[in-house]
Amino acid sequence: MRADAAPGTEVLVGVRPRDIELRGRGHELTGTVYVTEVLGRSVEVTVRLGEQHVSLVAPRGDAAGLRPDDPVRLSVRPENLLLFEADRPERPGRRIETR
Repeated sequence: MRADAAPGTEVLVGVRPRDIELRGRGHELTGTVYVTEVLGRSVEVTVRLGEQHVSLVAPRGDAAGLRPDDPVRLSVRPENLLLFEADRPERPGRRIETR
């Protein structure tokens, strides 16, 4: 991934919940299950990543058997990552275009 930002620019990385998968190709993130909630054919899974919590909706078969504190690997495809300038800690800055 290439970003249109000046060298040395600090960035924040963002990702939309719909772009996170329990099983898939891409960058891997390791965390632990915080809570799961069955939503019919799918399951909302909330995962602890360090001090952050992220939620995703997964097919019921992919989330079967997950319990709180279970280790889990999430994946995000590089093209789905969002980059923002990190010049203001209280809120992200301008979105950085990627190629």
